[in-house]
Amino acid sequence: MDRKLGIYEFNVMSLNSRAKYLWNEGEFIANSIRHGTRFQLHVLHDFYVEIEYDATINRIAGFTSFRTSRLLDPYLKQIDIDALME
Repeated sequence: MDRKLGIYEFNVMSLNSRAKYLWNEGEFIANSIRHGTRFQLHVLHDFYVEIEYDATINRIAGFTSFRTSRLLDPYLKQIDIDALME
């Protein structure tokens, strides 16, 4: 794509289109497993996207896009900031 999509434009795309766009334009941050469900966190331009995986069928179950840092809590323990402190 020639231009960056915003959060609202991303949200109205089909599941497959969101997956392709995120794969090409996003940056992976971390994994999380909660209540037996696998999640991946990505940053995409000026917002975050969490992918939920359905392991029983090995497919993406859905996307949650957001800007609030409150939803980053499940991932914060995994981020090593020691290198930033040197």
